[in-house]
Formats: sequence, structure tokens, C-alpha cells
Amino acid sequence: MEILVGAKAEGPVHDTLTGCAKELLVAQPTPEPIAGAVHPVTDLLRRGVQVRALHHHTVRTPPAARDYARTVTEQGARLRTVERLPGEFAVVDRRLVLLGHGPTRVTLISEQSIVDHFTRVFEQLWEGGWALPAVTTRHPDPARPAKADPKPAILRLLSEGAKDEQVARSLGLSLRTCRRHIADVMSQVGAVGRFQAGVLAARYGLLGIPPVPDDVDGVQGRGSSV
Repeated sequence: MEILVGAKAEGPVHDTLTGCAKELLVAQPTPEPIAGAVHPVTDLLRRGVQVRALHHHTVRTPPAARDYARTVTEQGARLRTVERLPGEFAVVDRRLVLLGHGPTRVTLISEQSIVDHFTRVFEQLWEGGWALPAVTTRHPDPARPAKADPKPAILRLLSEGAKDEQVARSLGLSLRTCRRHIADVMSQVGAVGRFQAGVLAARYGLLGIPPVPDDVDGVQGRGSSV
């Protein structure tokens, strides 16, 4: 384990990322580089490295973040957003972890048991994440089933004030299955109520339409930061 601070962090972090040979897993609230280093995503993708990144739902709103997401996904990266992240980290080839502590400090970890732990954390978060951009790209995500995901439709109906029975009937689902989906999406967007889930989903751009302003109906999630 090695702790790097300030300018001393940039070189080793950049070298570690550019030395990635097969897979890079990144968990960051925003697409900003870890410890201020230049993020070599484009170069990695050109070399055929698999890149997956998790960001906070709020990155769906700023145009610059959406443009970044579109650019890297068109090159083969896969991005998803979640309500909460446990911290800022990157797993390099499942053998090294870069653990961020703010913009100028990073810990480099090679202990395999710790690397495996962060890999598991990433995979668990990935399973509950929402694809970014919300539209399908020319690089389909093999982790997603080919059938239509009912969650956007459920969230849209909830935002319109539909009751559970109406949602189930509209989507041809059993009430039990529908309520399970509703519980899942409420958890994923950080909502404590059904209508709030729909409004937050619209704010984050999870409905496949442009995100709405933050002040819609004064509705806020359980947590707006990581």
C-alpha cells in the first residue's frame, strides 16, 4: 500500500492507468480524473481495454457530462449511474486499486484480498446502475438483458401519479411483480415515495427524455451527494 499526495500522485496514477492491459473499473461521482491525473480512457479504448465506469445520477444533467458520456460510449466504454457511491476508486486489471481521497491524494493498493473486495463492490453497484446515455449505442451492453426494461415506464407512470394497480395493468405485469420493480427503482433513485421516485427519475434523465430542472416540485432524494 502506497499513499501519494499532490504532484507526486499524478505520475504514478497516470502510469498505472495507462499501463492497464485488459480492464478498467472506475467508480467516481463525476467523470473528473482521480487525483488530477489525465484520464486515459480514449487511449485505453483504442487498445481494446474494457472500460466500465460508475457515476452519480446527477452527472446526467450537465450538458458537458452528457457529451463526455456519449463520446466515450461511442468508443466502447460502458457507463452507468447510481444513487450513491461508497467512494472514489479504480480497479486496474483486477490486480491494483487506486483509492481517491479528494483531488490531490490517492492510495495505491496491490493486496489481492483488498483488490477483490473493491471489485465485488463495483460489480454489485453495477448490477443496480442505469445505463448512461439512456439511449442505445452501437455498442450494446451484454450485461443488460435484450428484453425491454420496464423500469423507465414504471417511473414515468409513477411521476404521473399512477397507483400500483394502474402501473401493473398498463404494463401487463402481475401486481406482485410490479411492486417488486417499484421497490427496486425507489431504492435505485433514492426515493422514499412512489411519486418522488418518478420526479427524481425525470430529474436524472432516467426516463429517456432530457433531464428536468432541480427545483421541480421541490422534490429531493434521500441524499444528493456521495
